[in-house]
Amino acid sequence: MQRAKEGKRKAKGAPLPSVPILQKFLKTYEKHCTQTQTSMCPAIKRDLKTSILNERILRKLHGHLLLMSTCSFFLTFQFTLVRPVDSPPSILPISLEPLLMTIREECYALGKICIWGLQLSNAEIARLASLLELKGRTTCPFTTLELIDCKMDLWSLERLGKALQFSSLRSLVLDYCKFGNEEIESIVSGLENNQRLQGLSLRYCGLGPQSGPGLGAVISQSAVCELHLDGNYLQCSGALALLRPIAEYAEMQGRDWPTTSSPDTGNPPGLLQGKHWGTWP
Repeated sequence: MQRAKEGKRKAKGAPLPSVPILQKFLKTYEKHCTQTQTSMCPAIKRDLKTSILNERILRKLHGHLLLMSTCSFFLTFQFTLVRPVDSPPSILPISLEPLLMTIREECYALGKICIWGLQLSNAEIARLASLLELKGRTTCPFTTLELIDCKMDLWSLERLGKALQFSSLRSLVLDYCKFGNEEIESIVSGLENNQRLQGLSLRYCGLGPQSGPGLGAVISQSAVCELHLDGNYLQCSGALALLRPIAEYAEMQGRDWPTTSSPDTGNPPGLLQGKHWGTWP
């Protein structure tokens, strides 16, 4: 009976445990935007305030962010940090850095984050990379990173590539980010012998035939089982260069592993049996 009464009181007027967490997160985000002389992302600000006002836990917003408080209360949000269209020159720019500073200061751990159409500075990528490298030191590390149509220089991509080696990422999406040979090498270098990342998307990245060998060599010996390369220019030579190390690795595994399938099925043994290569250009 006592529990029933307490439940009624909570339903009538007591705010959800998420409200104080969101209020503190919003306040800290505002503080860091002021310190860095940048604007708050309008979508993030609006959705946080709506959640606080309605005293409800938001499940879907404009991106992907998993927040976890130090008291082990979990909130699953979807945030996208996106550049506003046709914003006046007088408005301060939107930056990723104050959001990452807020996550770090409030002891929140990210599960999934999406960033669209931003020019990312070296400082922003460095802070993002440090969060990626928290594997083993946080209860809920990064599992998905989406940088879509973002601009990054070679230093930033090299720093991001190094962080991939120590991250817990399961999925990496870099669609519409334009890469030259050096840039794509910086990314794939972080995937060498990576046994965690399973999904890699490089749609419309301007990849040419020269990207084939590097992608093939890395993917054949990593955990990547889903690859998307739509809208690139690998051509026949690049596609063959990508497939060659994969085929060689599969053949080697077929020799080393005992045959487990019957001759009738025609299914070769090996680690690449579950690979899915998405859609090809």
